[in-house]
Amino acid sequence: MSETHNIDYNKTALEIISSLTGINQSIVFEKSEDDEDRIVSKSSDANRSIAYVFDAPKEVFDFDGDECSFYNFNEFYTLFNVFENPELEQNDAEITVKENRSKINFRLTDSELVKKSFNKVKFEDADVEFVMDSELIKRIKTLASGNSVNADRIKFSVEGEELTYKLYNTKHHNTFDEKLDVENEGDAEFTIEVDMKIWNKIPNASYKISMKEEGILRLEMVRDDEISVQIFTADMEDS
Repeated sequence: MSETHNIDYNKTALEIISSLTGINQSIVFEKSEDDEDRIVSKSSDANRSIAYVFDAPKEVFDFDGDECSFYNFNEFYTLFNVFENPELEQNDAEITVKENRSKINFRLTDSELVKKSFNKVKFEDADVEFVMDSELIKRIKTLASGNSVNADRIKFSVEGEELTYKLYNTKHHNTFDEKLDVENEGDAEFTIEVDMKIWNKIPNASYKISMKEEGILRLEMVRDDEISVQIFTADMEDS
């Protein structure tokens, strides 16, 4: 009979992971290959149009073994939130969430059943960098909704040290655009378009956004702790 392992955890980290399930509901936590004191989770959507890398100290979710997999992480997170400050215990492929005289048993998933989307994303030497705070991220989603512009695309146009993002729909003429200042030492000029269905999967948070002229975007969550979240997407292809 296996021993029970007490899982230390960080509520903020679990909330972040839950916010990333809009990209993929399945989560695999792994011990980092580069640092034994850190864990990682990497995933993408079914079309590989958006991907993320979550990297954090192992104390945020100190599971037993090399991997810990959830087929639908939000099922677990919903049960976890039934309690205020529960204890987590792991026994092989089962996690017990308990507080006082109440407990819930949750079955983990065999990691072989969760398809791993990618290993690494190569991104070096951004051409343009700027910051979007959480309010602007929310504002873009609101403006793009059916109650406003009803946009199906967001276009980023870089010209010198100025970037314009434009929300528009390919089937009608309603648009919204706004200019932002950016860091563009190379004075590059280019355009990147992203499907709003992809943009809406990005959790509401503040990001340092890096762009490459080849059409790749990296959104790095702005945080003041040791948790790192990087989200990647690319210029959409013309249909």
